[in-house]
Amino acid sequence: MSRSACLLALALLSPAAFAQAKAPQQTVKPPVAQAWIDIATYSGMMAMGMGGGPPGALGGLFGGGRNEASRFGNAQTGSPGRWLDVTLRGSHQARGRPVWPNPTDTRRVPEDASLVGEHAFSGQGVPEGFNFSIPAAQDIMPPLNLAQRDSGGATMVEWRALPTARAYFLAAMGSRGENELVIWSSSEVPETGTGLIDYQTNAAVDRWLGEKVLLAPSVTRCAVPKGAFGEGAMLRGIAFGSELNLAHPPRPADPKQPWEPEWATKIRVKSVTMALLGMDMGGAGRQTGRESPRETKPEEASRDEAKTITPGEVIRGIRGIFGR
Repeated sequence: MSRSACLLALALLSPAAFAQAKAPQQTVKPPVAQAWIDIATYSGMMAMGMGGGPPGALGGLFGGGRNEASRFGNAQTGSPGRWLDVTLRGSHQARGRPVWPNPTDTRRVPEDASLVGEHAFSGQGVPEGFNFSIPAAQDIMPPLNLAQRDSGGATMVEWRALPTARAYFLAAMGSRGENELVIWSSSEVPETGTGLIDYQTNAAVDRWLGEKVLLAPSVTRCAVPKGAFGEGAMLRGIAFGSELNLAHPPRPADPKQPWEPEWATKIRVKSVTMALLGMDMGGAGRQTGRESPRETKPEEASRDEAKTITPGEVIRGIRGIFGR
C-alpha cells in the first residue's frame, strides 16, 4: 500500500471521524424573538465628533469591519461617551421593530451607570418571560485611555488594564509622501487590522490571541516605530469585551431532541479610542496617578508648536493618496 493510500485508510478508520459522521444533526428552530444588545464606550479624539470632523472624514478608510450587517444598530458609533444599542427582532414587522436609541430618545448612558442585574422585554408579540441577567463581565467597559511618550526610535503607547478586557488591538494609518500609505498594527504577524476595530466573537478573539494577532489582556503597552510614518498618523485602539449568548429554554444536551427557543439574546461589549500618534492626551497618566508634566519653557513651547501636526493634516494626507 502506498503512503497516500495508508494515510487515507487511517483517516477513514479514525473513531473520532466515524463518530462525528454518525452523529445526528439537531433540529434547531429560530427563536420567536431575539434581542441584540451592543454596549460601546468611545473615547479619545472621538470627542471631536465622527460626522464631519477630522476622525469622521476618514470614512471607511479607517473604520471597523466591512460587514455593516454585523454592526446591528450602532446608532451612536463614534460619539464620545458610553452607548447602548438595543434591537429586538422576531415576530415584529420591520416598521414596528423596537430600537434604542432612536430619533425620539437619544439619551446616552450616564457615566456612573451599570447594566449588571436583571433586564426584561415585554410588549405585543414578545414572548412571556423574556427576562435575563447581565453579569459583571458584560457591564459597560471603562474608556481605553492612551498615554504616549517618546522612547527613542519609537512612541511608547500605554494604557491602564481594563478589568473585563479579553484582548487589545492597536492600529495606525498615515501617509509618507504623496503616494505612499503606511499601515501599522500591534499584531506580531502581518495584519492591517482594518476589520478588527469592531465587535468580535469570543472564539475569534481567542484564536487571534493564540496566533499573536491580538494583545493579551495583561499587556498594557506597545511601541510604535517612529520611522514608519511621515507627517503623523491616526492611532486607534480597541479593548474587546466578552460576548454573551443567552436563550430560553436552553439548548437540549440530547441532539435528538429539537431545540425551539422562545427567545434569545446576544450581548457584545467593546471600548474604542482614537488618538493622533505622538500626541499624549494624558489618559493613562490620570488614571494611574502619575506625575503631572513639567512646566514647558517658552522656547520649548515655540519649537513644539512649529512641529505640531494637526489631525486634519494627517487625514488630508491619507485621503490624498486615494484621490479624495
